[in-house]
Amino acid sequence: MITRHLRTRDDLASSTIDGVEPISAVAPSSEDELREVVGAADGERLALYPRGGGTRIGLGGIPARPGIVVDMTRLNRVAAHNAGDLTATFQAGANMRMVAETLAQQGQMLALDSPLPARSTIGGTLATGLSGALKWHMGHARDTVIGMRVVQPNGSVTKSGGQVVKNVSGYDMSRLHIGGLGSLGVILEASFKLTPIPMYERTILASFDSLEGAMDVSMSVFNSHVMPLALASFGDSTARLMDVDPARPGSHVAFRLGGRPRTLDRQVDDVVKACREARAAHIGESPTPRLWRAISDFGWDADSLPDLGMRITALPSQTGDVIAAVEGCAAPDMEVAWLAHPGFGTVEGAWLGASSEGASAEDLIDIISEARRRVLTLGGWAIVLRCPTEVKRRVDVWGGEPRGSSVMRELKAQYDPNDTMNPGRYVGGI
Repeated sequence: MITRHLRTRDDLASSTIDGVEPISAVAPSSEDELREVVGAADGERLALYPRGGGTRIGLGGIPARPGIVVDMTRLNRVAAHNAGDLTATFQAGANMRMVAETLAQQGQMLALDSPLPARSTIGGTLATGLSGALKWHMGHARDTVIGMRVVQPNGSVTKSGGQVVKNVSGYDMSRLHIGGLGSLGVILEASFKLTPIPMYERTILASFDSLEGAMDVSMSVFNSHVMPLALASFGDSTARLMDVDPARPGSHVAFRLGGRPRTLDRQVDDVVKACREARAAHIGESPTPRLWRAISDFGWDADSLPDLGMRITALPSQTGDVIAAVEGCAAPDMEVAWLAHPGFGTVEGAWLGASSEGASAEDLIDIISEARRRVLTLGGWAIVLRCPTEVKRRVDVWGGEPRGSSVMRELKAQYDPNDTMNPGRYVGGI
């Protein structure tokens, strides 16, 4: 049955994950085909690795064993769109650009600004759980999903929530799959609550001579009545990699603001005033779509793809300390770039080698170790988003097992007793 969907050998090579080539790669085009493939793999004790657009396929541990890669991109239908209720349902293989274009026809949007939208998919975006800068104003993906259908390892389909916002009965099982990296099942489709596209948008980009000034204005706005759609900070190396010209060197803060004309003007005035009080060296405006697309794609597109990428989370008030820790961890002849989301205490660090061969594995391992040591003193947590397979064999990309990992293992044993789904790739090798 599985060989009925077998792809060519070239496709197998492109489906390799961290050097582990799959036994086969399949691309089901219907719910029945997906159920058949998943159930058969589980029955034959074969591992199964769901795949969307492959934009973040390197996230997670090395696969525990070869298995079947399930390409979800043919399951890309708009299952429902109720514009009047601000809800929509998409199959997991729908790419984010198509989703955005579909909703924009009704003046609506899905508040998930994932990188590389022409390739990234609904299922992959939810499975990785890496929300973008819009999380500042519109919440995590878990706050956006109102229902989900998932193919369990035995091939059955389970449903949680629904296609309306007010679903209050039972436990919200979809939360187990958002950020779960496909370790408990394959997301088949998801329903979302939508957001009206702001009538107008403007982006204020301010540059500061010091990191302290950039963090001061970030926290000032964070603690004020102003509610930007997004707030991000970055350094000169990041600006160069994103092909953004901030007009002045230093540390930069971008404020994405939206709303009706009078509301928007008031927000702009308040943000500009805060920047001046923090002694900004330059305050200007930046083209909103281009800048925020570059921010979302940073660390994932070809222009900014690092040898090593890490995501560090701490308290918002400690964002500046985390940035300083990131900048202090570099091997000779390496460039360090950082992108921070001060509103929720997240810093993405990117280390790039000066030579075409990239940095050595030993240097990258030392950087990971030192960065984690520094972040730990701040009460933060660091995961590796991207690194060579050789490095991944020698370090735990998740940084150890967090509190509650025993519960994760119990859920894995209950819902996937044959260890079929994405084995070895989630926290603690789950």
